[in-house]
Amino acid sequence: MSRTLDRGRWAAPLVLLFLLAAGTARPAAATPTPASLAVTAAVPAAPTEEACYKEMIGYVTAAGEFFAAVDAFNQAVDNGTGSDVEQAAEDMDAASDHLVWMGVLLVVCLIQLM
Repeated sequence: MSRTLDRGRWAAPLVLLFLLAAGTARPAAATPTPASLAVTAAVPAAPTEEACYKEMIGYVTAAGEFFAAVDAFNQAVDNGTGSDVEQAAEDMDAASDHLVWMGVLLVVCLIQLM
């Protein structure tokens, strides 16, 4: 039976964000800040030693929780009752909201490193 959401579709953005966070380097201090980043210049940047690791770990953890919720939803659709499917859908919705929020925090951190 086909799954509502499969893991392959969500793996690529997760890997891309991981590589983006791992390969981000801070610019030299003498480099002028572009005008388009003037808004983020007012926010203090994280130290180089902490290059968004906390946000990356939070995002990966939220992605794992989301995949577990999707799997639970698929299991409920295959074998559960209507109330089981409804509860699994609500859990998946909450997990997706958490995943999006953690992604926003990660992107903000990565923008601060520019």
